[in-house]
Amino acid sequence: DKLNLQASLKNTDLYLFQPFLKTLVSDLKGKVDGKLTIKGDIKNPKISGNANFTDANFTINYLKTPYHINDKALIISNNIFLQNFKLLDKKENEAIVNGMVDLNKISDPTIDIKIKANNFQALNTTIKDNNLYYGTAYASGDFNFKGITSNMNIDIKAKSNDNTVINIPFNSAMTIGD
Repeated sequence: DKLNLQASLKNTDLYLFQPFLKTLVSDLKGKVDGKLTIKGDIKNPKISGNANFTDANFTINYLKTPYHINDKALIISNNIFLQNFKLLDKKENEAIVNGMVDLNKISDPTIDIKIKANNFQALNTTIKDNNLYYGTAYASGDFNFKGITSNMNIDIKAKSNDNTVINIPFNSAMTIGD
């Protein structure tokens, strides 16, 4: 069956979209306004339009970092495009995001994102999240993420800032040498 729908979002709860984004983010809160078209077929819908986020909050699952946004995004055929998108950490430090998130394969989205940050929280994990390294990191620099989320290429050119604490636990099975 072919779809040809139009939707208007007015002060819509972002939590409604949590099931579609659960591989990327959690704790999704806030509101969205926008106009969307939904075309294609029921098994493979293509969503296009725009979204304006108000008091949006979410946590990046892998990093456990909570962020806040009041900005807009363009959506074309299930691809979310971000242009000079302002992202705020819990201390109101700002990062500028450019790029896209391809949600055509919702179980393993493709990301091509470039972030320029200044004293921005980039990590907020515990040993339960990752036993190889964990902690809290604030950093300034360029962060590039490209590829499918299950096998992403990450290129970071940044320096750590004050209040950064990274833990690398050593146990009896590990050795250190020159």
